[in-house]
Amino acid sequence: EEVCARKIMSDTPQSPHSVASSQFDSPRKAEPAGGFRAQRTGDTFKVFLSKGNGSVPLGIDVNFADKRTLMVVSIHVVEGMVLTWNQQNPDMQVQVGDRILAVNGVQDNTQLMIAACKAAPQLELVLMRA
Repeated sequence: EEVCARKIMSDTPQSPHSVASSQFDSPRKAEPAGGFRAQRTGDTFKVFLSKGNGSVPLGIDVNFADKRTLMVVSIHVVEGMVLTWNQQNPDMQVQVGDRILAVNGVQDNTQLMIAACKAAPQLELVLMRA
């Protein structure tokens, strides 16, 4: 089973009233080892999952009441691709409350997003941190 990651950080404009600190002179100083920093509310990131032999479930329950995004309401703790992802990527874990904005390029239609999760052997999920 292959699980890989690429993170897309939201561009956050800096306030002209913010106070400069030597701690933030270099962006690397604020990041943990490995170059990634924990996501903040509103940050978006990508998760790449491969179903492998197809028998491993995604391992999350979602709420799709808004009909545009899938909100993660629970993560299965026994098995699932998301559980494996979270174990292998502690700095980029999928968390309860995160919103899946797109599945394999499909967005703004939860029925099609869910269908893509069930059918596609490779999944590219775009999430927004809660």
